[in-house]
Amino acid sequence: MSRPLRIEYPGAVYHVMNRGLNQNLIFLDRKDYEIFLTTLEEGCRLFDVIVYAYCLMPNHYHLLVRTPSGNISRFMRHLNGVYTQRFNREHGRDGPLYRGRFKAILVQEDSYLLEVVRYIHKNPVKAKIVERLSQFKWSSHPSYVGKKSPMAGMDTGIVLRYFSGKRKLAVEQYKRFMAGKESEEIEGFYGSKKQASILGDTHFIEWIKEKFVLGDPDIEILEKRRIQGERVVGIVKKAIRQKFKVDESYFFQGKRGTANIARLMALLLSKELSGLKLSELGAHFGFANYRTVGTHCWRFHEKLKKDKGLEKKYSSLKSLCSQEKT
Repeated sequence: MSRPLRIEYPGAVYHVMNRGLNQNLIFLDRKDYEIFLTTLEEGCRLFDVIVYAYCLMPNHYHLLVRTPSGNISRFMRHLNGVYTQRFNREHGRDGPLYRGRFKAILVQEDSYLLEVVRYIHKNPVKAKIVERLSQFKWSSHPSYVGKKSPMAGMDTGIVLRYFSGKRKLAVEQYKRFMAGKESEEIEGFYGSKKQASILGDTHFIEWIKEKFVLGDPDIEILEKRRIQGERVVGIVKKAIRQKFKVDESYFFQGKRGTANIARLMALLLSKELSGLKLSELGAHFGFANYRTVGTHCWRFHEKLKKDKGLEKKYSSLKSLCSQEKT
């Protein structure tokens, strides 16, 4: 059987996991957990990797990592290889520790990051090892709620800023998010017997396929995608201007503490309908950082869930723009 393709590029985010050979334990005592985390810290430093979340279960582990240097295979080869050596030396054994190569799911950062963090942190509860997240020590959840300092190489700020720019408020909203139920999409994805290697929306998956799976990208195809996407953004902006009776300048206005509904609605509609990347969308709405675009989209999506009137208006505009698009 051929090995699965490893898609690697600078800035890629992965949900990585591996399981003990024959379901055997890979952590036998407290020291093993500590050795693994030390090895993980070393790997982050050596290979320029950022950890967003982790959970160390008795016979497997979960990591959510970002690779600015596009080197997930080198990083994981170090982590698994060095930990196996240290585990074997600690327990006077020899041979492989894991059942095989690690599994890596490429994650669309802006849309799915929070969902994967929740999935990873909830593993001990779903496995009935503990009743509450606060009772499990060997995950990054305590670092998010201030119960312990993040390990070296870990960044909790990226995730918390999706909730709020103020840390105290962000932590409270994070706790409420963690107490919520996983979406049907996430349950279906991780519950599938034949799990996909990419977690993202249709546009993200198609972009990955174009760029990495189907060989060198065809510049004409990518340029066509961009031109079509920008046309859709134009359709969205026109519909929003007519609905809210605003001019083009509103799409570039934002004040701290005040929501520009017209701008946010146009941004989320453009994200869902255009197929443009977040960095490309940012240029159309005055955002310099793609993460800021992702954060605004996620927050407005959450707002729609709570405001039925706004959700109805959004759905109506989405239907209208979709018809114009075709």
